Amino acid sequence: MGFAGSVQKLMAENWCFGTGRSIPEEPKISVIIPVGPGETDTIYRVFDSVKAQEYQGHVEVIAVCNGSPYSAREVAEKKADIALDYKEPLGFSGARNKGIERATGYVHVFTDADMEMEDPFTLTKIAGSIKNGYAGGMANSVPDMETCGESAYFGWTNLAAKYATKLANIPVIGKLAPRVGNSFIYCRSDLGLRFDEGLEMQEDVDFVAQMRNYGKVDFLDNTRIKTSGRRFRREGAVTAWAKRAYDWLKYTRKKPAPGIHSAGKGNDGFLNLTKKYDTEPGPDMRALAA
Repeated sequence: MGFAGSVQKLMAENWCFGTGRSIPEEPKISVIIPVGPGETDTIYRVFDSVKAQEYQGHVEVIAVCNGSPYSAREVAEKKADIALDYKEPLGFSGARNKGIERATGYVHVFTDADMEMEDPFTLTKIAGSIKNGYAGGMANSVPDMETCGESAYFGWTNLAAKYATKLANIPVIGKLAPRVGNSFIYCRSDLGLRFDEGLEMQEDVDFVAQMRNYGKVDFLDNTRIKTSGRRFRREGAVTAWAKRAYDWLKYTRKKPAPGIHSAGKGNDGFLNLTKKYDTEPGPDMRALAA
């Protein structure tokens, strides 16, 4: 590879270098919140936490009610700027994709109906991340300790997500790095990304993996997203952790990391880290080479 090719590769892997010039000073942010069946206890606090953000730019809140009870739809219609109503459940991916279709912001933020932005500068930090050249990023959620109790699981998950994100930004190695699922995700809207509606689980992990094809991914460890911890109240931390690990293994069997051909899967379907992989560049590198 000559000098020109090396520069192309460096620019593609550090795609953030050329993005800051076209980003508005305070980019418009679209916050997309799917509201599914049974989500009524925390939804009003989620909307209020978005409205309380100390962000100087324009924020639009899009609620996607799908199979939601009347009480939740009523809250969404009052609190959201745009309230979409679908009678049948769409699932997280389907609902988020409907929100993407209506969003007009330069940045898309995906949060759930039980995730509050406790830090009033969360959106400001997200805008800063985008202006610093990241394609997007994610933040881990911390449970409501009054209802969940403190668990070492969450500290471990936060640490694992932080360093998995760092690994994901390393060429080739990042293609194989495990991701930790997070429901709080953001990205630049012009990437045109959508959630895979064919996935029953790990759709958020898959979205972050797609994002990596367009540039570096950020991890916000300086903000706080509080969740109801519904899974952990229902299952307990150990069971919940085991299920997430199992879901990750099923995901790697079904859908290998993007950019990998014939994913090095053995007879059992698991990634075989001893095999050489044929990788392809993300769309950003193809555009540079055109």
